[in-house]
Amino acid sequence: MKEKHLIIDAPNLVHRAYWVSSMKNKTDTNFHLFVALRSIKCLVEQFQPTKIWCAWDHRIDKNSTAIRKEHNTAYKGTRDGDRNKEVHEKTDTLMELLKLLDINNIQPLRGEADDIMAHISREEIGDKIIVTADHDLLQLINSETSVWSPIKKKLYDVKRFTEDFGMPPTRFAYYKSIIGDKSDNIEGLYKFGNKKALRVVNGDIILTEEQENKVAENMKLISLAQHNDHEWQKEYAYYDEALENIEMSADFNTFITMCDNLD
Repeated sequence: MKEKHLIIDAPNLVHRAYWVSSMKNKTDTNFHLFVALRSIKCLVEQFQPTKIWCAWDHRIDKNSTAIRKEHNTAYKGTRDGDRNKEVHEKTDTLMELLKLLDINNIQPLRGEADDIMAHISREEIGDKIIVTADHDLLQLINSETSVWSPIKKKLYDVKRFTEDFGMPPTRFAYYKSIIGDKSDNIEGLYKFGNKKALRVVNGDIILTEEQENKVAENMKLISLAQHNDHEWQKEYAYYDEALENIEMSADFNTFITMCDNLD
């Protein structure tokens, strides 16, 4: 039987669960954990995976410096640290619950959840479904990897992505490097919006050397393609070791039943 991997952007899941639960239950500080588990249960029922991975942002060594921060100290500099701390206050508890339910957690050394998901999609054999509302992961779409948007309720494969965005997924990181990313504090090219950037991607506009250099710097932060420098090779080796040491013994029908019993 062909493997089917469900790769979950865990920080994104926790954020969505937290804000949904804050609207429904303002007194129970653990309610978002229940929402997150039920969300995973629904994904398991929908996609019937053979393996499940939860990729996390918080690093093994909390005192280490993120690789992208070394390239650009302003990277993600506009994020609300207090809000993130509030949202992820119970993340360790959720990780323990997932472990008890045979759902596998992977944390980075100095990378991010995006890098873990990219590595799994490259290295694991079979069909991969990435679950995230983050557009950055759309660059990973190929013949074996699709992205499920829990907000839009859409499964993006190569055909749907190309129809919706007017370019192949392989060009999306370059496109994002032109327009920038406000949420990650990455400045795009001056006066280049979505339409103008798409014209660059399609070859209708040629960038100057200075503009190409700016885009190349942004690509170091945005691209999830495999990097060749020493620090990234060390990161990938750690991911490989983590994947090798994980025992996939989960009975996901049992997981569904256990989630139902949480009601």
